[in-house]
Amino acid sequence: MSGGIQISKPITDEESQNIDDAAKHFEGKTLSSKDTQSTITANAAGQEAFAQSQNVVTQFGTALQEDAGHIHDLGARFEEFDQMMAELNKNQ
Repeated sequence: MSGGIQISKPITDEESQNIDDAAKHFEGKTLSSKDTQSTITANAAGQEAFAQSQNVVTQFGTALQEDAGHIHDLGARFEEFDQMMAELNKNQ
């Protein structure tokens, strides 16, 4: 089938696993207890900014994991469709 969509289930499985593995590096961190002992007036704003940034990092990691699952599912669905089409062609 030249010019058509070509999907390789092993490749989609591998790539979705690679994305999932990368997503695990996007986990929020916590501040050190020493970071709360400052007397600098801007410390509270810095702590809030840090918390917000860590929330974004965590959301990004979660989105990557969801996308990895979608890629894996898409590979499985294409494989099922390919098998269905092969069976249909056999019956004609």
